[in-house]
Amino acid sequence: MKTLLTVIIIIYSIQTSIAQACGVYELKYIGSIESDSKTELKIRLPTTFFFHASDKKNKMLSSSYNHKLTGSKIESTITSHLTSIYTSDQLIKLYKSNRDFIPILITTLDSIGHEKRFTKKIPINKLKFIGNNNPNLLTKISIDLGKIKI
Repeated sequence: MKTLLTVIIIIYSIQTSIAQACGVYELKYIGSIESDSKTELKIRLPTTFFFHASDKKNKMLSSSYNHKLTGSKIESTITSHLTSIYTSDQLIKLYKSNRDFIPILITTLDSIGHEKRFTKKIPINKLKFIGNNNPNLLTKISIDLGKIKI
């Protein structure tokens, strides 16, 4: 019994220590929101599904996720919905060819609790894409949204 338990622990340790990430990659949004008011901010950012979908009319709400901001700084990382055999450069090229802009839904909440929602469409050519191409590391893509004025 002890031998079987030892073998299972060894196999599990090997699997978890040298396991592959199956080609998933990380997408990180960075930037800031510039606002005149001191309201609480929530944003919806596109997921990797938004960039991979070939349907240009793909609804944003089905391919985005909520992110509550602390202050005005945007720094949010998500993991891809798919596995990928592509490099970050290939993924960035795909992102730029599939979309003309990315929609960002911004919700402000004032001190009374009233919500105001609006969408900012940031053109793809105004975004800065940064990717890593180290084959020994997890593929990561950063999208710098810059300053978003509301």
